[in-house]
Amino acid sequence: MAEMNLMKVKVESTGAEGVSVTLRGGKALIVPVEAGGTKAGDELLLGMRPEHLKVASDGPFKGQAALAERLGSLTIFHVETAPDVTLVVQAKGGDATPLHTPIALDIAPSACHLSRPQGPALRPLGTA
Repeated sequence: MAEMNLMKVKVESTGAEGVSVTLRGGKALIVPVEAGGTKAGDELLLGMRPEHLKVASDGPFKGQAALAERLGSLTIFHVETAPDVTLVVQAKGGDATPLHTPIALDIAPSACHLSRPQGPALRPLGTA
């Protein structure tokens, strides 16, 4: 299994629904986690497992598939979303997404993790 994707993000705001972070390209994503003392402007790491990212017609992550590992029942894509950011995505084996063409990725906010650069992950909302 591939390792978790990590991306630097900035906290936009915190509230009852979770922590809103700004992604590259300016889109915001509200991750349902406790703020744990974080505040607007703080830098966090957004963690996403490859199996939770989905190739979609639209999504907060845009890029192009630079590499595809077609492994029968699954396909692993390496998607360049910025010059220094590549996301690893686990798709179904029959996914025929062509290489080097625009691609969008989506993820359920509840499948995301937020952590401080040198610290533990923020606790999901509703956990003790």
